[in-house]
Amino acid sequence: MTENAKPGSIVDTTDCFEAISTFKSTKNFLFLIILLTLLTLQATFWMNRFGCIDKGSCQGDDCASQSCQLLPQQDENADDATESLTPLPAETVTDPVHQADDIDENKIVEQAQQQIEQGAVQPDPEAETQPAQPETVAPESSISKVELLKKLKPKICCITLVIKLCNCLLIFASVLYSLILLMSIKVSITGRMGGITHISKAFIFSLYAIIFMLPWQQIFPGILIGAIYTPSELFNCWDITADTSVPMTVLFYLRFTGLWLIVFLMLFCAQLRSIKWAKTILRRLGMVY
Repeated sequence: MTENAKPGSIVDTTDCFEAISTFKSTKNFLFLIILLTLLTLQATFWMNRFGCIDKGSCQGDDCASQSCQLLPQQDENADDATESLTPLPAETVTDPVHQADDIDENKIVEQAQQQIEQGAVQPDPEAETQPAQPETVAPESSISKVELLKKLKPKICCITLVIKLCNCLLIFASVLYSLILLMSIKVSITGRMGGITHISKAFIFSLYAIIFMLPWQQIFPGILIGAIYTPSELFNCWDITADTSVPMTVLFYLRFTGLWLIVFLMLFCAQLRSIKWAKTILRRLGMVY
């Protein structure tokens, strides 16, 4: 500050500095939201890539309804089977020779059943020596671990909601971030605060980030692609297998990781330039040496 400075100019400079302080805190808060949403979207992509999402959780009601529909059919089949196995009435059997054969067969069947029951009742010495607990505990423990891993996996419905929420927050926060940088340029020019080069470059980087980030595939399908993806694109449209060619694999990772990295670097450069702008203003006002 010079000694010949007028009181009006000092008041204007103080007002501009207060406005810049407000813009700086809001800008940092919006950048934190953008950073968290970008990291969440990238983490969601890698979770789907490594199979850490329960994709069959939302189809449980459909499976249950199908199994309930099969129950009456099984009962009807059982009734038909019982009707087909009913014995013929006794009036149809008139030959005494056949009656004697039936009596002998009944005796043989009764004797066989008695022998089976006696064999089942007798204790088996080998069964007493071999403990049965280890054989039953091991499968139960393995099954419980599998069920625990399934419960820890997030459901596809929750992941879809998270992706939509992150997309909304990312678009609104990035647009507001760019507008705040534009307002900071105007305040710096009006109050002659300095650091115009840094804040102008930060604004340009933020515009580039918005251009690469917006979901242009929803507006111009088949022409442009943005870094933001929808749940249907992640789970249905884009996928690679062992038979996928190398160019398609490269395009797959460029779509979900390459564009994301470009947006992240643009926003990171914008934030660095805005930090340099704030330090330049403080240095010009004599607060930082």
